[in-house]
Amino acid sequence: MICLMNGCYTFTGGNSLPEHLQTIYIPPVTDNTGLGTSQYRDAMGQFLVAKFRNDNSLRVVESGGDSRLTVTMASATEAAVSIRPGERERERRLTMALDVEFYDAVQRRQMWRRTFTENQNYDVTGDPQRERDRAVRVILDRISDQVVISVISNW
Repeated sequence: MICLMNGCYTFTGGNSLPEHLQTIYIPPVTDNTGLGTSQYRDAMGQFLVAKFRNDNSLRVVESGGDSRLTVTMASATEAAVSIRPGERERERRLTMALDVEFYDAVQRRQMWRRTFTENQNYDVTGDPQRERDRAVRVILDRISDQVVISVISNW
């Protein structure tokens, strides 16, 4: 009985990408945040390419492709975390939202469109720009993980 059941059960790892999708094209990331630096959009593109290459679910191509992932850094807002009367600001929270579309270029249809939002606190008492850059990278790294998972699980 066990031998019979063993032949009936397979595990595919949960990958629910359509079989016709083998490659992915990731155009340059658009930055509409007003943060004023191209390094953030470049970092997001690099995170995505590296994570898709490590995942091996879709092969990243320079143009064309069976699928396309379009990413727009839509917004970035900052706010003080907490300030008591008479205190100087010590920490800020950066919140970023990225609009992402996953498109099936073979069947010419949108697979999904989502907004991914993450936040990260950073210290403003030392070098606030360096800390803000670090916070942006943490956020983009987290969102790139979420995007790759969303693409390969197709949700």
